[in-house]
Amino acid sequence: MTSHRLLGAIYLALSVVMIAWDILAAGRIAGLRRIPRGFQAITGIAALLLIPALVVAYAAQSLLYGRAIFLVAWLWPFTAVMFVVQTVYALGRRLVTPLLGFPLLVYNFIAFASPLEQGYGTKPFDTPIATGLYGLLFSPSRGLFVYTPYLLFAFLALLRAWRWPGEVAQRLRGLFLVWIAALVLYASYAEWWGGRVFGSRFLDDLAPVLFVAIAWGTSVGLLRSLFARALFAVLALWSFVLFQAAAFLYDKRWDTVPVNVNDDPSKLFNWSDPQWLAVLRLIPSADDRVIAGALLSGLVLLLFARLELRTARSELAS
Repeated sequence: MTSHRLLGAIYLALSVVMIAWDILAAGRIAGLRRIPRGFQAITGIAALLLIPALVVAYAAQSLLYGRAIFLVAWLWPFTAVMFVVQTVYALGRRLVTPLLGFPLLVYNFIAFASPLEQGYGTKPFDTPIATGLYGLLFSPSRGLFVYTPYLLFAFLALLRAWRWPGEVAQRLRGLFLVWIAALVLYASYAEWWGGRVFGSRFLDDLAPVLFVAIAWGTSVGLLRSLFARALFAVLALWSFVLFQAAAFLYDKRWDTVPVNVNDDPSKLFNWSDPQWLAVLRLIPSADDRVIAGALLSGLVLLLFARLELRTARSELAS
């Protein structure tokens, strides 16, 4: 059973990587108007089979549907292989650079005897998707929208990009698909919460996508109304207070006492004792170092606000 889960995890990870590469690299190649027919054919076949392959892979995990789809169970690994062929083809034709991730793979092989090992050991991708998605997005002690609720505006901007013309909106649509693929991958990971950390650790790597979306959304009027700006400010202030407090006061006690969260992740779903509340309770015990850090952070925010207001006045004057 373990070997089957490992093979499934490899297929899933491989597909997510290839999908992300396909969206970015194929879009770049198309923009340059240099698309070999072989690359078009491989990409078209892989894209055509992607959704059916994902359905087959999901249904194959069920005892009820597993036997019914036995004859088409090859579709999932075949589609993953097609993405691999696409990558090899693109590398062979020098459509993309092969050096992007090579140094990291070499380091992993030297340090851990495997290019895919990073020192944390082998862990399966066997978490139910619904559990992982709720945990990463809405759980009280790891949810993205609990710790950074202002990012709701990023998703509103990404949804607007789907019906907005222009190259920037097109790129945002591709990045949104990459973000969703990474979200699904981490949602199925055995340790989706990221260990003893503050906030949604695994989603931090793709945070630039969301910040770019907010910037673009602002440029197309997402924060045009006074209500939208006020709501964004309140949500952003909540996140600022949380992470400012955690930066100085988070000591991992909530994650380890009385039980380690890695041993009993059920506490991540307990709304009566969330991690962020445990950190906020430590604020009255802040020492001079914490107070000084908070004041410096406030000064930096005031500087940014002043620069923004100066820019806005200049635009109005012109």
